[in-house]
Order: sequence, then structure tokens, then C-alpha cells
Amino acid sequence: MINNNFKFNILSGFVPNDSFSNLKKYNIKEVYVGYFDDHSEKKWPVAFNVINRRGEGASFYNIKSFQNFAKTAKENKIDVYVAFNVFYSKEQLDWVIKSIIRVSKYSAVKGIIISDIGLLLKLQKLKYKKKIIISTLSTIFNKYSIAFFANFGAKRFVLDRQLTAKEILNIIKTFPQYQYELFFLMGDGCLFIDGYCSSMHIQEIKTDKKYNTTINETLCMKLINEQKLSDKLKSYKCNVCLLYYLKGLKNITLKIPNRTITNSTYDNIVNLIEEIENLFTIKNISFKKFNIACKKIFKKNKGFSCNPKVCLCRDLLV
Repeated sequence: MINNNFKFNILSGFVPNDSFSNLKKYNIKEVYVGYFDDHSEKKWPVAFNVINRRGEGASFYNIKSFQNFAKTAKENKIDVYVAFNVFYSKEQLDWVIKSIIRVSKYSAVKGIIISDIGLLLKLQKLKYKKKIIISTLSTIFNKYSIAFFANFGAKRFVLDRQLTAKEILNIIKTFPQYQYELFFLMGDGCLFIDGYCSSMHIQEIKTDKKYNTTINETLCMKLINEQKLSDKLKSYKCNVCLLYYLKGLKNITLKIPNRTITNSTYDNIVNLIEEIENLFTIKNISFKKFNIACKKIFKKNKGFSCNPKVCLCRDLLV
């Protein structure tokens, strides 16, 4: 019998304009954020996303701003993970290490999200004590990737967005001792593999000479939209039906990829998760019935139908 009270753990992005009240409303206990300061902004402007892959307005600027956020996070019992998850030059690594030490002194910060192997080696040498999460930029495609990064002390992994449901389940079964973050309902529709991304999501210039900071104005998304692929890709990252096999697992976190350049609204995604959790109250519900119900929930909340040709859960239906 399914546990009627089961709830998935949710990790959400958080930007300076976000509200802690929304986190409380949806019982979200973990967030991930970005950080930059005067030094990094002068040498590597965040408008070009070379520090933590998100532009202006999406990260906390300078240590005082971060300190105030960390204090409030602690008061609200929110665990914080800070993203330093691109690939850095030698000069940038010096700044990154100092920044990691700077933000990690706050008790609300439980760890960092990284992808650079050079950074991982430096942190190992420094005996960094907090949790290290291996970013999706590290292309965690299989169990061998998990074994590799685990040798350097990592115990939590963001699985690649292109993995199918069976591939994910195989990794979790092989290494049940580790924690995993699974991207849930990708909102931007990008078809590219994060680990092979340039990490330079350069925005186009608007007529008023300011950067257009909406995700659809990045060069890669403009390519997708111009080729009229966006409607097809909307179904590409759906892994809703996988949740049937993840119920009850304590080492799984659903990651809402919403630390966007504008804001990180997530109401419809959390509502969708709650509706799926309600399906677990149905005694002995079969996967077939669960799948049919999920399609209806998905259509209602997202406004478009499941595409079985590109669905990441298609291998569960065989």
C-alpha cells in the first residue's frame, strides 16, 4: 500500500526578488542561488554568464546582500546551496575559491554546486567540509560518472537532463547511498546538453541599448524558436511518470530549474507535483492508470499534451 502522506523533496532556485513566504507555502526546504561581487563583475560581467550561468538579477551581489539572505534563510530553516558551476580559467579559480570560503561560513549554506574538476581538486586539497553537489554540467550520464566523482568526495549528483527514466533508475539502484537531484519539467525547452554548453548565454541587445534578459532572447533559444522547434521540445524534458517509481525514496530531490534571469515563479510546477502526490492515495494504483492520470494532469497544468516520441519515460511503457 502506498504511503498516503508521502511528499517529494523539492529544491528550487531563488533570486534576490523572491519571497520566503512562497517557500513556506509550498513546504520547500532547499534552494540554490548564485553569487558575484565587484571584483568578478569588473573582470567577468554576469551579463555574459561566465561565473554561474545566470545573468543580472538572478544572483546575490556582494557579500552584504548574501549575508542578509543567508540570515533570513536560517531564520526560515531553509538550506542553501550556492552555484559555482561553470568551467573556470586559472585566474577565475582564485576568485571562486575565495568566494566559496566567503559564502560557506554562513550556517544556512549547506554546500556548493560545481562542475569544474580543477575546482573539485582544489577543494579536496583544502579539505572543504560542506556538501559538494556535482552539477548537471558535469554530464552525469551513467554509473561510471557517479563512481568517478564520488572518489573526490561528492555525495550528491544532479543527473543529466537527457537521461531516460530507466537510465535514472539504474543509476539510483547501483548507488543507493548517494543523493540525486532530478530536473523536473524543464521550462526553457533547450535541447542542448548542459555539459557541452559554452555557458555563455549572451543576450541580444534591445533598441534601448539594454540587454534583453529574457531566456528566449539568448542566442541558442533564438535558434530553436527560429526553426519552429519550440512546440515539439516542450515535451522533451517531461519525466512526470518516473515519479511512480521514486515514491518513498529518501535520496531523491526534484529540482525546479527556475533561477531564471527574470524571476523564479514555480507555482504551476509545484501544483502539478501535488496533484501527482495525490495519486499515491489511490490504493494499489497501477503504473498504467498512473500514466493515464499523469497525462491529464500534465495537459491541465502545462497546456500541451505528452509527446511519446520524445518523452523521457517512454522506456517505462515498453
